[in-house]
Amino acid sequence: FLPSGQEIVSTSRDGSIRTWDIESGEESGDALLGHEGGVYSVALLLDGQRLVSGGLDKSVRVWDLGTRELVGRPWKGHSQLVRCVDVSPDSRFVASASYDSSIRRWDSETGESIGEPVVAHEEYIYSLALSSDGSILASVSSDRTAKLWDAST
Repeated sequence: FLPSGQEIVSTSRDGSIRTWDIESGEESGDALLGHEGGVYSVALLLDGQRLVSGGLDKSVRVWDLGTRELVGRPWKGHSQLVRCVDVSPDSRFVASASYDSSIRRWDSETGESIGEPVVAHEEYIYSLALSSDGSILASVSSDRTAKLWDAST
């Protein structure tokens, strides 16, 4: 849901991110296009005006919902598709997890990688979530494990 509570966001294998009016069921605004291949995850930054996405093209991207444009350059570092993204409660950083079994943290303003990536699992990571205070990161993998991480390190 977007902050208005009247719109939702969807992602697609066609590489698009779309917003929808929940009352009418109609698309609200132009599609956000730029990923090369499917988009697997989105998360909203605290300001409610920017959206973070991860996809098949191994990148994390930031979008301005007002202009419907990509903000800055794609964030690159994963060697396989980015399966999930989440944003810290204060929007200071973005966490991403990939089929390369790693978790990365990114500075949400600069897009620079924070610290070294963590090889978190033996197989694909399917899901990742930050706790409500942003201190703990949880990851779930096809290796049949769930792990908790100190999000600051």
